[in-house]
Amino acid sequence: TGPRPHSLVAKAHMSCGHAFEDLKKWNEAAMHMESAVHIFLKTCGSDSPLSGNAMGSLGKVYVQLRRYNKAWKYLAQAFENEVKHDSLKVFTLFEHATLLYRLCSSQDMKASAAKPADLVQSLSILDSALEAQMKSGLVKRDGNIGALYKACAEVAIVAQHYKMASAFLNKALTHFGEEQSFDCGKLIDECRNVLTLVHDLVRKGIGH
Repeated sequence: TGPRPHSLVAKAHMSCGHAFEDLKKWNEAAMHMESAVHIFLKTCGSDSPLSGNAMGSLGKVYVQLRRYNKAWKYLAQAFENEVKHDSLKVFTLFEHATLLYRLCSSQDMKASAAKPADLVQSLSILDSALEAQMKSGLVKRDGNIGALYKACAEVAIVAQHYKMASAFLNKALTHFGEEQSFDCGKLIDECRNVLTLVHDLVRKGIGH
């Protein structure tokens, strides 16, 4: 019982959490961020950007603590939240997609509880939202979008949704090819090599 928790209390917990994060005191950071997530979910709901931001931060702290199942839980929930935002944060989505992929595939930080197939719907939502927000000018069409599509393709691959991965890789190639402010040659080569493997799996009828 007691007074109803307020989102301002959650924001205070996040400030403390980030302060401990800066000091690399990961356990203390996790404790405060856990409290913040609990309050945000209770007061703002699971679709609130405040909840998504807190869950993403907590997930990254759990990566540092090597508690990879908890990292997966919160990063996956954050990603599912973030793809629904009216203004997509491209770098944050890229960062979280990259971490989720590593939690599925990397031997040194593998999460046994990871279920990448659960993210397929969110990947589809993100694809539609990106197209709409690029068309409206809300999101800039550049190499960063290519990097995000490449990261999403990697998540789709570990989810064994190879046709989706193929579509994302082709979109990544388009955006890398249009980028003029820096050399995307290495990224383009990586996409083409992975695309060859993905096309082979699709041709063999493996996965989705």
